[in-house]
Amino acid sequence: MRKFLNFRIIDVKGYWEARKLMAKTQFSYRANKHVVKEGVRRGIDDTRSLIVTLKSTLLSIAIAAITVGALVAVDHLAAPKLENWGWKFPSDADYITFLAAVAGMGGVFIGLYYAALTSVGSAIYAKVPNNIRVLLARERSGSVYMRFLSTLTVLCVMLIALRLVGLSKILVAIPLIAVLAGMGVIAFVRLGKTAFNFFPLPCLTIYLKISIRRFQL
Repeated sequence: MRKFLNFRIIDVKGYWEARKLMAKTQFSYRANKHVVKEGVRRGIDDTRSLIVTLKSTLLSIAIAAITVGALVAVDHLAAPKLENWGWKFPSDADYITFLAAVAGMGGVFIGLYYAALTSVGSAIYAKVPNNIRVLLARERSGSVYMRFLSTLTVLCVMLIALRLVGLSKILVAIPLIAVLAGMGVIAFVRLGKTAFNFFPLPCLTIYLKISIRRFQL
């Protein structure tokens, strides 16, 4: 009886092992809980950013969809007359290859344009204040051209998709896409010259003054 009264649980080795195991379990639980919470938070933030980005594409997609609808309506009326004038429908392979080539050209030009802006910004304007670099990225003619090129690319992808699901080839779309693609190539050359004109810092002064005044109004 006396030995039992003098017994203390802290003197038992298993007690400390159990305490150690409990502490380890609690730490693991809290760490995993923190990781899960951070993962969920990052997932929510990423989803919100994606939604905002996708919303900014709705205008280009809507313009491309309206253009496709207009082309279908015009082609229904004009295709018989064009065939009488000697126009011929291309094969499926030629039709899809042509549209895919224009869509690929649009993707390449978009990548090259932003690569050029990045090169200018990193090589010449690395020490320039961030507000001025933002003005460069928002250069008006370049922004308009990017919207035009992205809309043209989406238009070609939509025409390919409609053909793949069974819609008839749109004859009037071929010359229209060809003209728009040619305009895109010529405009890209012009924008390339504009980007290279940004390399000498004095050449940028007029553009910056106009842009800053526009933002102040």
